Amino acid sequence: MARFNRTPRLARARALTITSLSALALLLASEARAGTLTVQGNVTALDDISQIQNPVGTADFNDGPLNSNMPLDLYQDQGILFHTGPFANILPGVVEAGTASTPFYQNNFTYFPGPIAGGGTAEGFFVYFAGVATFDQDITQVGLTAGRNGTQYITVWDTDGVMIGQVQWTPANDSAFIGIDTQGVPIGMISYGNDNVWGGEPYGVGGATIMSDTWIWGVTEIPCGNGMIDGQEECDDGNDIDDDECTNACTLPACGDGIFQVDNQEECDDGNDVDEDDCTSACLLPVCGDGFLWTDNEECDDGGESELCDVDCTAAECGDGVPNVTAGEECDDANDVEDDLCTSECVAAVCGDGVLQVDNGEECDDANDVDEDECSNACLLPSCGDGIIQDGEECDDGDDVDENECTNSCTAPACGDGVVQDGEECDDANDVDEDDCTNACTAPICGDGVVQDDEECDDANDVDDDDCSNACTLPGDGDGDGDGDGDGDGDGDGDGDSDSGTDGDPSAGPETTTGEETSGDDSDDGDTETETDTDAGTDGVAEDGCGCSTNESGSGAGWLALLGLGLLMPGRRRRRRRG
Repeated sequence: MARFNRTPRLARARALTITSLSALALLLASEARAGTLTVQGNVTALDDISQIQNPVGTADFNDGPLNSNMPLDLYQDQGILFHTGPFANILPGVVEAGTASTPFYQNNFTYFPGPIAGGGTAEGFFVYFAGVATFDQDITQVGLTAGRNGTQYITVWDTDGVMIGQVQWTPANDSAFIGIDTQGVPIGMISYGNDNVWGGEPYGVGGATIMSDTWIWGVTEIPCGNGMIDGQEECDDGNDIDDDECTNACTLPACGDGIFQVDNQEECDDGNDVDEDDCTSACLLPVCGDGFLWTDNEECDDGGESELCDVDCTAAECGDGVPNVTAGEECDDANDVEDDLCTSECVAAVCGDGVLQVDNGEECDDANDVDEDECSNACLLPSCGDGIIQDGEECDDGDDVDENECTNSCTAPACGDGVVQDGEECDDANDVDEDDCTNACTAPICGDGVVQDDEECDDANDVDDDDCSNACTLPGDGDGDGDGDGDGDGDGDGDGDSDSGTDGDPSAGPETTTGEETSGDDSDDGDTETETDTDAGTDGVAEDGCGCSTNESGSGAGWLALLGLGLLMPGRRRRRRRG
């Protein structure tokens, strides 16, 4: 028969393998009898029914009737199910070739001569072609009563479909109990027949030698702590320290095993999956924000802020002092004071909310967007310079530049406001026209129509030969005194002294002069009149009471004076040209 070419992962030692001293003892005992047991792979051979440590189920095949098929699920309630069909369909992952058949009942016990070694039993009925089976629990030991005809094999696979090992029974015309122990590895599938599957032969019915009776299966008890990883052990460090890298149950440390493992990054381990107690199922101490409601310590825990839960794991409520943005709070100062920085509705104070917030820099708050009323949109009282034209202001440019289009008094620039604006030469903010700045805000100059301190006149025209020259001086006789009599004394009497008398003697007392003047109508009719003037308030009367002179020479001088005045009068009526 052609040998099956297995993949490297299935390569197994074909020679007899003894994996423990107990297996060696069994083998030597078996060889002492007529039949022999041979082991391949990581398994141990059993030759006595007492070696099944923890029996789980037994199939005695005594239901019959003769030559009828045995129901495949007859012993399913004990955890075993027989199968038919290809191996790969029975257990996924199996790569070895083989096809199982339906077992059927027989009762020719000449194939089971006694005494049966190892405590095996054959009575009632036995089965042909039994066969191939799987288990619904972790079975590690299986044994059966084997007949005397032909070499027979018990082969096992793990739950992933990988072949574990095989026990070979070569009878010497005898019957015996034979079995296999996987050393703690759960059996995924078992086959019993005449084909050396370990050696690469495909499994099949082959002949009538596939006969057996009384199957029994159980679980091996392997002592944890012997320093060897056996069966279902994850580890075995041979010590009794529970919180190291291997527990005393020969399991790797894991959160939830009830063993506090600091090196495993555990903060606690209470061995349960309750998240709301003093240790979460993730072996972490409970904290606010972990998403688990810590009984008797938290009101809520949504794993962070939510509409119903604050970040400190208290129920969200305006006024609790914990701002909750998700719940719509802008602030929360835990008081009901309306005029601080946070209202009692947990809304941040802002200008325009109608609440005067002094601490927020507000001077007023009228809750509207009218900027020109008694409270600006910046919640400030109206004032000149705020950039808003209020009642009583002509303008407001919001700056402190006084010389632009709006003064710092919020008035439109005007001559007389005291601010020199573009187009003004000066501005002294008064209505005195004769000082250093005219009422037209111009610097005083000759010809502006305003007589200043250093001007004799100012007629505001450019006519030089009228009553005021273009140099703002009165017309005169060229002597510079402006009285027009040419004598330079400025008194206008033409006698050259500084008094108003015509005697030419500045020391003389009051005198009486008589002269002719032109009539007041300035007509040219040649009429003259004689008038008598007295000085110093004497009304033309001398000290002796006489109104006439007794001195002839004095009388002659008076006539000369009158003659002089007559000659001068026409000159006074003519204006002198300026300049």
